[in-house]
Amino acid sequence: MTSSYTNWDDKSPNNGGVSCAIVTRTGKWHDEPCQSQYSFICKKPSKWKKTYDNMNEKLNKIFSKTFKVLVALKLLKIKFIFLQQQ
Repeated sequence: MTSSYTNWDDKSPNNGGVSCAIVTRTGKWHDEPCQSQYSFICKKPSKWKKTYDNMNEKLNKIFSKTFKVLVALKLLKIKFIFLQQQ
């Protein structure tokens, strides 16, 4: 394995045919077999939060309007039933 990356851990990359790497606790990279399994952390780009917030706001408006329409329809039904009973 060859790389121009310079923050490798000691003895890495070792050119042993390993194609994957991990970030160690010191922040340095160490080459590892790709079959190795580790936990991971993902950071979402800030644009995802903005997109999520926008979608959430739009959904809240839609649900609010839908709820108001449903309440209005329920009130109309109640009023209609009331008027039929008179």
